[in-house]
Amino acid sequence: EQGRLAEGLALMRRSVACFRRAGRLDDEYLSALGRLAEAHRKAGDIDGAVRIAEHVLAARKEAHGEKDPKYGTALNNLAEALHLELHARG
Repeated sequence: EQGRLAEGLALMRRSVACFRRAGRLDDEYLSALGRLAEAHRKAGDIDGAVRIAEHVLAARKEAHGEKDPKYGTALNNLAEALHLELHARG
């Protein structure tokens, strides 16, 4: 199962890279990044999940402002990753 997980993460990274190369730093790109952060979280890479979630949150804030629901979702995703980080450090 770890092999499939690693394969999935690699594919998600490639997807995000395709958006970047195409200059597509829009909502679709940020959603792909958010899914990548979630995958890192599920894989146990909490530091990676936090780092990506922080980036998504900052980009959502810049693009839409703090009143946008997508910003709220990004904020919640970061909070979940930070919560796990806190428990992992115990």
